[in-house]
Order: sequence, then structure tokens, then C-alpha cells
Amino acid sequence: MGREVSSQLVASKRSIRALTRNDSRARRLLGPDEDVVVEDIANPNDVAAALHGVDSVILTHGGDSDPQRINCGAVKALVTALSGESGQAGSSRPTPVRCATIITSKNGNNG
Repeated sequence: MGREVSSQLVASKRSIRALTRNDSRARRLLGPDEDVVVEDIANPNDVAAALHGVDSVILTHGGDSDPQRINCGAVKALVTALSGESGQAGSSRPTPVRCATIITSKNGNNG
């Protein structure tokens, strides 16, 4: 899902800041000119720092060996960062957030 969203954002010519765990993969998807930040998506302070100057968020996280930490941790960190509870300055204005998550069970059933 992240690849498709990234492709569409690049095609739209919008300014992009990507918070990622893998710099080289993000650069392959986005190109050399986009702002790529390598931090922990489940850490509210890291997320708050990456949000500085951002006017909207599209959350397409996943694909980690620890899905509980990434899937739940990323959402919790984002909410904490946006609320200002991370200890860093939160957004002084509403920030639109769009989430796209696909969860598949080990037996192959979605849901």
C-alpha cells in the first residue's frame, strides 16, 4: 500500500516527508529529492520531530516482524505526537490524518 501511495504523491508533485525505517527503500520509491527521515515510527518523540512543518499525514505503516509494536505503536505515537503529549510541541492546528492498513492473519484470512 505504501508503494502505491508514494507513487501517487510523487506524481502529484507535492512536497513529501517520509518517516521510514529503511532509507534506501524510501529513496528508491520517492527519488533523491524528497525529504526522508529515518526514525522509529512507534516513538512519539521521533514522530513529533518528523511532523514539524507538516500539514497532513498519510499513515501506511506495516510489514515489520513485530506487527503489534508497529501497527498499534505507530497509531499511538502519532496521536501522542499530534496532541503534544510527547514532550515536543504538538500541532497548533488540526492536522488531517489518513490511515491505510491491511492486516492479514497467519492462516491467510483477511480481517
